[in-house]
Amino acid sequence: MEAERTVSVGTTGDGQAYLGVSVTNSAYAVDGSTDSEAAVTIDLGDTGNESVGFNDDATTYVNGILELTNNAADGNSIEVSLGGAESGHSKSQTVSIAGADVTFALSDPDTGADGDLAYATVSAGGTTTVDAEINTAVENSGDDEMLTLYAEDGSS
Repeated sequence: MEAERTVSVGTTGDGQAYLGVSVTNSAYAVDGSTDSEAAVTIDLGDTGNESVGFNDDATTYVNGILELTNNAADGNSIEVSLGGAESGHSKSQTVSIAGADVTFALSDPDTGADGDLAYATVSAGGTTTVDAEINTAVENSGDDEMLTLYAEDGSS
């Protein structure tokens, strides 16, 4: 079996956008801000090619694959989560790609009274990072290739 493992993150392409997205681990992500379709492309290699891929039937962790920056013009903090309104906001999102499941997770999500809030609060000009867990011990066709980032004003 051979499969290409690529996830694209679509944004405005503007590093100064409300939520700035930048690459922090260039071994697995590429800043494609000149590409009209994706500001960042996460490329996890392909199966059948050990020099650029991941071990079969294993879980691999990549810390700090993306950095998210609060560029809000009003100086307020923002609450960042993964997923969207239809899937519910969360501190993690699993994306299925051919031959693997990739779980993206906020590196430093907030902890509330229940110990499990679905977002990270990022102060004005501050950053948070996104980690990835690649599980190649799954069989799937790779139907869900989009990572959704969500940000809203956290001043309320």
